[in-house]
Amino acid sequence: MIDLDQYLLSTNELQTIEQLLSQSGTNPSLDQLYVLMDQVWRECGCSANNYDHKNYTAFYSHPIWLLNGMFIEQHYDSLAHRRNIANAIIRLRSTKLLTLVVVLGPWRE
Repeated sequence: MIDLDQYLLSTNELQTIEQLLSQSGTNPSLDQLYVLMDQVWRECGCSANNYDHKNYTAFYSHPIWLLNGMFIEQHYDSLAHRRNIANAIIRLRSTKLLTLVVVLGPWRE
């Protein structure tokens, strides 16, 4: 279950995430999260066939990504993937993967 009280969110982020969770409940499945992400993708006007920087910027700065990170924190398989990726990054000893780290969600380890 995703408990929004655990997170420091702006009013806009909180309202947006609450609206998204009203469609799936506070314990969304991975498939439900994908549905929400697809919905936001369309709302932002994104298309795999027509790149528009403004639309993609809107999508990748949308609070759906905060919700994605919250989901990862409570989903066993996602946590395992995140740990494996983190370990691979550590082994690489590179600082050029910051974008990947941000996409993985809240970093507590």
